[in-house]
Amino acid sequence: MHNTMTSIWTLKRSRQIIRRYLKKKITIEQAAKQIGCSVSSIRNKAMRTDLNLDHDAPKGRNWKKWTPVDMMALYAMKQKGTGWPEIGNALNRSPISVERCWEDTNWTEYLTSHGAGEGQSAKVAQMLTEKQLADFAISLARNNPERLKEVTKAYLSAKTGIKNFNYEDVMTTARQELGKLGLLRAEGKKFGPGTYIVVGDSHGRHTKRGMFRMLTVLQRHLKADAIIHIGHMLDDDNDVSCCWNEMNGNVIAVAKNAELKWLCQMNEDGRFRHEVLRNHIFLGDLFVGNQEIIQDYSLVPLGNLPRVYFERSAILNLHRHELATRTTCHEDTQLFSPGCLCVDHIVKVIRQQDFTDGRTIKLAYHDGFTKYQRMEHLLNAWERGLCVVHVDADGRFDVIQSRIYLTSRGWACSYFDKVITETSVLAPQQRIFFNGDLHCDVHDAAILSLQEQFCLDYHPHQAVDVGDLLNNKAFNHHIWKRTGHMGIEHQALREIAQAKWILQKRKHWADKHILLYGNHERFTRDFTERLPQLREMFEFPFMLDLESLGVQLVEHQQRLRIGTLQFIHGDMKMIGAKGGNKLDRIFNTFGRNTVIGHSHTAAVRMGCYMVGHSGLLEQGYNETEASAWINGFGYCNLFEDVPFVSLVHIRSKRFRIHNKTYRPANVDSWTVPTYKASINFEFQP
Repeated sequence: MHNTMTSIWTLKRSRQIIRRYLKKKITIEQAAKQIGCSVSSIRNKAMRTDLNLDHDAPKGRNWKKWTPVDMMALYAMKQKGTGWPEIGNALNRSPISVERCWEDTNWTEYLTSHGAGEGQSAKVAQMLTEKQLADFAISLARNNPERLKEVTKAYLSAKTGIKNFNYEDVMTTARQELGKLGLLRAEGKKFGPGTYIVVGDSHGRHTKRGMFRMLTVLQRHLKADAIIHIGHMLDDDNDVSCCWNEMNGNVIAVAKNAELKWLCQMNEDGRFRHEVLRNHIFLGDLFVGNQEIIQDYSLVPLGNLPRVYFERSAILNLHRHELATRTTCHEDTQLFSPGCLCVDHIVKVIRQQDFTDGRTIKLAYHDGFTKYQRMEHLLNAWERGLCVVHVDADGRFDVIQSRIYLTSRGWACSYFDKVITETSVLAPQQRIFFNGDLHCDVHDAAILSLQEQFCLDYHPHQAVDVGDLLNNKAFNHHIWKRTGHMGIEHQALREIAQAKWILQKRKHWADKHILLYGNHERFTRDFTERLPQLREMFEFPFMLDLESLGVQLVEHQQRLRIGTLQFIHGDMKMIGAKGGNKLDRIFNTFGRNTVIGHSHTAAVRMGCYMVGHSGLLEQGYNETEASAWINGFGYCNLFEDVPFVSLVHIRSKRFRIHNKTYRPANVDSWTVPTYKASINFEFQP
């Protein structure tokens, strides 16, 4: 038994043991023990050295013998001065493989034995096959079909040292090879008016059949023009779910680079009978595609993607259900992620794309790696969901997001006033409308008009105002500190009249109304702490007479619970709460299914929702040209105590949902008419 690498590969017994390992009759550990060397030694030798053994190629390894044609081609290109990586690309081998072959071969003896002298390089070069020349041309073009057109015959000849070859046949073969890799597929596609469902990350067999049944019911209910899939469609074994072929509707796969080749092959042989695109889709002005910056097992917020990568609004693949509104100038830019369709699982195969030859390398790792132990925890952040996109004739889009939950009726999602399950479209047990941050008397009457129209169609059981109904400028302590005195030229009575007028007008929106006490309502409390003799007069419930209006008030910095759904205003400091993102701190403090206002923007993360505001975008103190503020509201369908929360975004004073475009109407009706104020007392006997 020998323990050195030079001896174990020369002994007959050692070669027999290696042959048994390569034919999978023994494990690599058993082979190492019998020879007396390390496992890595056997693996490295087996990968780098041609043992001239008749054996099947190990799975996942590009293993093949050196043929006389390969040897002659290697000699010709080396004589020309071509580098190892370029020779490897041309011969579809690794640079190490071609270098070792060159070093281990006695070329004088080899050329003589094969009828070629050292001076016959031209004759040797002619043995380079058309396929090898085509592969070499592809490597020069870096797999780019447009760049391939720039590879001229003279350039290819100079790089390979071959002068006589059929250039047209070589380039035709090269284009055919690019076609097999899917690189001749359309880069993108633009869709016009219609309704579309965007989903992501199905991961082959890891998506349950019931999920496809739910998508079928949803597509039929919405009469959607297409289901668009972004993210990973294949599983570890490069298989796509057969359930996609069972769907009758139009399905489009926007493939990830590492999956493009396999999806195109499945497209050709009928295992995936739907359209495959290799880069993106435009739904009107909305970009839909893949991102490679934030990995699957990551907690990095979607909003952290720099604007330089995606300048416009976009739906991007992410295993989490998120929304981020950017700070923009002149337009509202938002990033959406639908979430995933698959169940939680750990991807134990890593695909690496080799862009020099277009092949995909699969690397499998052992479970003992700390990486996979971390993944078991990071899986908890995965969220199932989807996006419904409406596009009008002008290219304007509206995105309605919905989570997907497992219920007694199977997988279910929500849209407008319905819950969509695997078998049917059902009415929820409760419908809840919520808005906030009106800031009377600088509220936006057009936004209230839109919200009223929605409620008249949606018929909510409860309407929740998440706070800051009043602007309370007359009592704003921030202005006191800035000006140095309490005298503010603003009429408090007008604000109160405006707020009461709005509360009265929206009583018909829902059966029950709930109002959270916000930080702007707190301004009067700050005022009466300085002048306690006015406390009873300026108590918020007393000023608006909430009892007579039938409005339930949730006290300052308290939360409202409706089943598993929670509402807070959002001004709490949450001292000690962890997380750099505000929604992360909300999640770490209150948990999932929490809705907040206060920030005047729209965001979704970790099962928490931040709703846009109902006031004017110009409040007199904010930076309107550099603000992430956006108008909006939300709704929640409670089904089996599962809250399906969705946000509606109002851009350019309009939005579209449920086959209807909402625009302001009767805006003047939200302006407080001439009023006469009085104080009434009811004396108890």
